[in-house]
Amino acid sequence: MHGFHFQTKVPNRFAIFFVFLCVSIVSEVASHITEISSKNIILCFCIPTVLLIIIYMINPEIPKASLALSIVFIILYTISTISFIVSQVKPNNFFKYLLYLAAIEVIINCLYIFPKQLNGNSNIINDAARIDMVASRHPEMKSVSGLTEYISEQSFYHCIGQMSDINTLSYFSSDYSSDVMHRMTYYNLVTGLNNLNYYCGNPLADMMLGVRFHLVDEDCTSPYSIYDQIDNTDGLTLYENPYYISFGFVIPKNISNDVSSINSYDMTNNEYSNPFEYQNYLSKQLGGNDIYKYISSSIYIDPEIFTNDEEEYQTIQFKLDENVYGNIYTCTGADIYYIGTADREHRELVFNYTIQELEDMNYTPIVAVQLDEEIKNLSEILSKDKLTNVTYKDDQISGTLDSKQDGTLYISLPYYDTWEIQIDGKEVEKTRFMGGIGVEITSGSHILSMKYRPAGIYLGIIISGITLIILLVVIIYSKRPRSSDK
Repeated sequence: MHGFHFQTKVPNRFAIFFVFLCVSIVSEVASHITEISSKNIILCFCIPTVLLIIIYMINPEIPKASLALSIVFIILYTISTISFIVSQVKPNNFFKYLLYLAAIEVIINCLYIFPKQLNGNSNIINDAARIDMVASRHPEMKSVSGLTEYISEQSFYHCIGQMSDINTLSYFSSDYSSDVMHRMTYYNLVTGLNNLNYYCGNPLADMMLGVRFHLVDEDCTSPYSIYDQIDNTDGLTLYENPYYISFGFVIPKNISNDVSSINSYDMTNNEYSNPFEYQNYLSKQLGGNDIYKYISSSIYIDPEIFTNDEEEYQTIQFKLDENVYGNIYTCTGADIYYIGTADREHRELVFNYTIQELEDMNYTPIVAVQLDEEIKNLSEILSKDKLTNVTYKDDQISGTLDSKQDGTLYISLPYYDTWEIQIDGKEVEKTRFMGGIGVEITSGSHILSMKYRPAGIYLGIIISGITLIILLVVIIYSKRPRSSDK
């Protein structure tokens, strides 16, 4: 049942509906309890108790305290029901007693759960506090114009940015739009049905989406950041992206017309053979060169198959040629993954593929090395005309631009129809552009202003206003003396 699943160790928002349903069922049963046989009542309490014990025996990872608490209260409910039948108490009094008992159960559960969340026993809350401590030392981590990605072994930390002072690409929501997803897939990052996963990213995605920092937990054993370390505190290491450009920058007019027609990599067509070829093409269209070079390696396939999140995996070990040095990537489907850095000491790298992914690539995975000089060259090309002095205040983003050329101002935010964008105080048209937002710009100095208006806000205000007026009319009319009263 969707309403009772856990995301960050707190009940899902839909749980309240199921709680209401359970309370309604208990109320209905209590009001007709005299019509139910004693045997059925005892069975209703005993069966859940037995099932809880069986579940615990099958899965010993269930918290013992919560299991014991559940069994204790089931026993109390059972004894209370039997006592009610024997003593023949009035149903209304019995129902009141059950409500008191249920209230005690809720309070005890709260006393057990809340301290875990509020006193820092929850890992995600602890980590959010540690992140804020690092961000206090580096205020630029809090800026809307430069994103910080938290990299750890906890794959479910999609909403760490909402629990801390940093801004991230990783995101969890049941209602994010196709444009939010498209912004990630355009640069070969991972998306799920209701979550966006940055993992370790890739250099082109970081450049175009404004990722400035990597924050890595000391417990992280997987390959994490390709950038230079700038700080280490409280078990967290901070890395800064030297290729970071800005929240927005100008794509020259002779280039923007070409790149605007580029679709994201799609395995269903034959336009590109793999994501590396797609990103190389994108780089060249932006004025650069290939940013990846294919490399050959001997591979060893571990025969052992393991399962994670109901997916079967096999580990591939890559033994790299002697002349290969640098950051190494592989791809699965449309996604690019960083798998490690090849240097004198590290000549063998590993990656876990799903069985389906290996079958799709005929057990011959593709690996490529990042061309650092070409990444640097592309960054310098795109940095010529960029937004500066970017601020975020009262739901409004603003910045200044001194452009030496006409072109399209690329803004690394998801496209929404409800964005209101002004250049020099005049509202301008916006388009979907390279996974983000595009605004036509002329050479010269400009001031950008962006404000987001939630969809339906004006309609909602109108409906609320009309409803309020009707309510006032009804209240005033109901207080008028009737003719019979006169």
